[in-house]
Amino acid sequence: MPKDAGRLSRRMFVTGIGASALMTPSLSFGQDKPSRFIMSTYGGDYGNWMKDVFETPFTAKTGISVEHDIGENNARYSKMKTFRKQPRFQLVTLQDRYLFQSAHDGLLEKIDYTKVFNAADIPDTFKTPEWLAYQYVAIGIIYNSEKVKKPPRNWEDLLSDDYKGRIFIDDFNHFGLHVVIALAKALGGGYDNIKPGLDVIRKIKERLNPRFISTSQEGTKLLASGEVDVAMWQSARALTLKANGKPIEYVVPETGDVAVAYGSGIVKGGGAQPWGEAYLNEAADPALQARFSSEKVLGYPTNKKATLAPKYAALLKRPEKDNQFAVDYAEVLPRLADWTKLWNRTIAG
Repeated sequence: MPKDAGRLSRRMFVTGIGASALMTPSLSFGQDKPSRFIMSTYGGDYGNWMKDVFETPFTAKTGISVEHDIGENNARYSKMKTFRKQPRFQLVTLQDRYLFQSAHDGLLEKIDYTKVFNAADIPDTFKTPEWLAYQYVAIGIIYNSEKVKKPPRNWEDLLSDDYKGRIFIDDFNHFGLHVVIALAKALGGGYDNIKPGLDVIRKIKERLNPRFISTSQEGTKLLASGEVDVAMWQSARALTLKANGKPIEYVVPETGDVAVAYGSGIVKGGGAQPWGEAYLNEAADPALQARFSSEKVLGYPTNKKATLAPKYAALLKRPEKDNQFAVDYAEVLPRLADWTKLWNRTIAG
């Protein structure tokens, strides 16, 4: 659990949600049941896995089919803003940054947690009035143990010339933001000064001839094929590769890695309540979360009652000295436009 993650919801949101108020919902809501929902979500293997684990049981219980509107986080968030008066989808699944932005912009309905009883065992860090997280991953250091003989331990270790042409940089709209903040904090900066973090990424760009990626599929392919040896990237894909026999290791930097939540919300004006809350309850089910965080996407379930098989629990075990932190979006959102311009000018340009 990220040590200061609780600040996220406390500073930006007032939940007022107590576990004692949560009750088992009835699926008879006194309104016409829709035949389908459109879920704005990810494509590829991730989207298929979500459908298999969460959506199929929801459809079996309710008779409501779930169709996908597919795209990357920033594109789907932008679509939600553009069509806020006439929503194109009823449910949305996004990375934490875009969930916070969506809630801040008033794009999500308030959740009635008396209808989402499985959320009783999800900490408030991952449970806000507008969205509910089903999993979180960590952003740290990835390396190929067959190629890298001296494992990196700190973020700045990846500036070594040994990694020239053998490293990738993730896009600012994906995990690049989290990496820059982690680097800044590790090197004496912070939310009021991210220049130290951007400086490291700029040096990697100038000195190491990195690859540039913008999706998890791209990063996974580069690591699996051995085309890159190191990265500042996500634990879930790295550990999944390791579980499948690839020589990939995940390292928590000494100054800490970053927790990144993934969750779902009900699009305001989409007409999905209260059936959308029935879906959120399904995604909060500890058994389903345990299944989702095994085999294909080795992340951390948010439900404290989710129990992983020993094989996967061992892969996801945290170090004894755990300095993981979560991004404080109360600090980030007012600065995000300026940071994006800096990234585009110094890194993407």
